[in-house]
Amino acid sequence: DACTGSTLKEYYCGTNDLAVSVDYQCPQGCNAGACQVVEVIPEPEPTPQPIPTPTPITEPSPIETAEVSQSDWAKSESNLVTSVDQTLVSRLEGYILLQVEAHGEAWYVDGASVQKYYLQNGDSAYQALRQFGLGITNADLAKISIGIEERAETADTDGDDLDDKLEEALGTDVTKSDTDGDGYPDGQEVKDGFNPLAGAGAKLAGDLNLATRLRGKILLQVQSRGEAWYVNPADAKRYYMKDGQQAYQIMRFLSLGITNTDLRKIAVGELN
Repeated sequence: DACTGSTLKEYYCGTNDLAVSVDYQCPQGCNAGACQVVEVIPEPEPTPQPIPTPTPITEPSPIETAEVSQSDWAKSESNLVTSVDQTLVSRLEGYILLQVEAHGEAWYVDGASVQKYYLQNGDSAYQALRQFGLGITNADLAKISIGIEERAETADTDGDDLDDKLEEALGTDVTKSDTDGDGYPDGQEVKDGFNPLAGAGAKLAGDLNLATRLRGKILLQVQSRGEAWYVNPADAKRYYMKDGQQAYQIMRFLSLGITNTDLRKIAVGELN
């Protein structure tokens, strides 16, 4: 892999073992063959430690206070907020935060209200989808690259590396690994930025500026059935949220670790 300015050229083996490359735009810059990620926790405050790769979660986080309601837990955390750091909030807008010094409790930072919201389980994740969802047309949504979270527990009937729920949202065939019959599996086309419905060589028309503006937003397709997507701030790609449980899993996998000290510099809001 190699960098040219902010463009990452990633190589992989293609047909007949020939080298194939794909270009990716790195919003934070490219160095030594990899996109760079800018640290979002300011110094000299303690820097959040990276979260180890977690086991896919299908049940609410096993916190000691699991019997506490969503509302009561949010109120309890609100009492622990020391002072609000607006600079920190701005830098964490749209991120999912995991408490690395507690039991991995998840919080979503909403830029509009400048508050964090507790995601206790799939039900609360679904509430967040609806409360913070921003309507978007199908045409604009198609300009944002699709992300695939392979650690989430999903079904892949045709073995094309696209889970069945994502295929339903994209309109590809869940029983056919190569929907458009161009010789490339649907999952490979999506990962490489090609349209899995339009035949060989049909590149998706991405708009990095639009994706960058929508980082951290939850998007709802207003011209369809209200399908929900989360634009990950780290890579500016959209991840499909079929339902609350899937949203809860994927949001946690795309999260950023944070210390209790820094977390409690962000005001607490309550889900409706």
